[in-house]
Amino acid sequence: MNTGQLIKEVFESRGMTKAAFADDINYSRQNIYPVFGRDSIQTNLLHKICLSLKYNFFKHLSDEVEVLLDGNGHSAALDTPDHMFKTMKVKSEINQIRDENNHLQKQIKLMEELLVQYRSKS
Repeated sequence: MNTGQLIKEVFESRGMTKAAFADDINYSRQNIYPVFGRDSIQTNLLHKICLSLKYNFFKHLSDEVEVLLDGNGHSAALDTPDHMFKTMKVKSEINQIRDENNHLQKQIKLMEELLVQYRSKS
């Protein structure tokens, strides 16, 4: 369920008038209708809506995030052995590329020195 739909359901369950709700959140009565259709909403507006409807929408959104995160705030999907193996493999490949790059830079420097010597003899 999107945030706007949840706000609409809580609003309707409270039996509050649209005028009173609009006044609480500093919106005109006509401008509250788009709020009910939003997938996302700015936190400062959501805070006003929470106070007006006496409902913690942040808790609802937080519960959705909890499903995606472990207790330490890390993505659960990133803690799988498969992901950790892939991460180690990528790190190993990066180190190999760095080593190769360093080797090639040394070869280029040597070739440049040889070129300077060759030109000075000519």
